[in-house]
Amino acid sequence: MIAWMEGVAADLAAPLLDDGLCTVGTLVNVKHSAAVALGAQVTVEAEFIGRHERLLEFRVRASDPSGEIGSGTHQRVIVSIERLNARAVARTRR
Repeated sequence: MIAWMEGVAADLAAPLLDDGLCTVGTLVNVKHSAAVALGAQVTVEAEFIGRHERLLEFRVRASDPSGEIGSGTHQRVIVSIERLNARAVARTRR
């Protein structure tokens, strides 16, 4: 559920970004409030609620046909794709 929430927020952020930039998740604060039956359809929503420099904040919610199953907030930071990849490569060389 949380991975879906992060993905929906990332998709919502994409049109706000210049070429060469992406977002990475930095904080998730979500309450999982109900069980979901195996095979049930789950809907995930994200609402952009603000920006402070490179930090984007979202309200996230997941539901099934019976109602809400989880909700909370999620933060993503805008980063350079090139710099992100370079740091990831450097980290693996340690």
